[in-house]
Amino acid sequence: MVFMGTSLADDAWGRESAVFRVSGVLSVIGGWFFTALSAFVVAFVVANVFYFGGIIAIIVVLGLSFFFIAHSHLSSKRKSQVEEEDIRMDAEMEIDQLARLSAKIMRDRFTQVGELIMSSLDGLENEHRKHLKVNYRSFKREVAFTAVLRDVNSKLIESTPEKDVLKVHLLELLIEYLEEMHVNTLHILKGSYKHVDNHHRPVLEQQVVELKEVCTSMIQLLNATANAYESLDYNLAKEGMKAFDDFVNFVRSVRSSHLKRIANHKLSSKSARLYLSILKDLKMIALVSNRMLVICTDMVINKSESTESKWFYFCSSKTIAFP
Repeated sequence: MVFMGTSLADDAWGRESAVFRVSGVLSVIGGWFFTALSAFVVAFVVANVFYFGGIIAIIVVLGLSFFFIAHSHLSSKRKSQVEEEDIRMDAEMEIDQLARLSAKIMRDRFTQVGELIMSSLDGLENEHRKHLKVNYRSFKREVAFTAVLRDVNSKLIESTPEKDVLKVHLLELLIEYLEEMHVNTLHILKGSYKHVDNHHRPVLEQQVVELKEVCTSMIQLLNATANAYESLDYNLAKEGMKAFDDFVNFVRSVRSSHLKRIANHKLSSKSARLYLSILKDLKMIALVSNRMLVICTDMVINKSESTESKWFYFCSSKTIAFP
């Protein structure tokens, strides 16, 4: 509190830092009072119920507690089983069939990723805090979908003969890429929400326009990847890879324009960092999409088993450099 008062007297508070100083103090002090008040109210209510209800009230409260715990556990289990039914895969499937089934899963994920990112960019432009918060929290729940996919793949591995291990490997790679995509998407949604929630200076209109253009190009790459898996057309896959090269050049030009704005002191430090962070995550999502295209070409369309050992190394994002 002394440091806070001193920095205020020294005019060290600005829009970029004041929100952290005030929210930090309010969070700590508010947490103390809220915890104490909650504990007092709950203890008061439970004590009165037990006192006036006697042994019957105790039994009823314990019964309700066990009921809600069991109900929550069973509901979660049923939801997981329904999701597994939706993506059930058979060990007898050929790798072509597995790729086409994976295409449906990917298209659903890609559509959701594209819509949420574009929606968050709209919320960032309009400083719509509630809208950004809903996007962020809704996608956090969807990330658990990859855990269901892993369960399905684990069962597939157990029932797949050794000679067909390539198709299991394909699914494992796709799951890893979806996980990477989810991490980058969540980073965009969280960063946008935190920027507005902390009342930082709004991003420039030109910044949002550029990010939306990059996002639109990224969505086109995602659609090209899903189309390649559905059709298993070599030429379509090659067109998607060529589009990725064009995307890389576009990102370079956008980033160059942004760095010039920073050099001319036209941006606040927070909005500049947020822009670069979102741009990085968008290009990483595009990179994941391109990797999916490459393994579709080599492992499904060309059915090149000689490349299998290469993909164990290739699946890690740390081994790939993005220009």
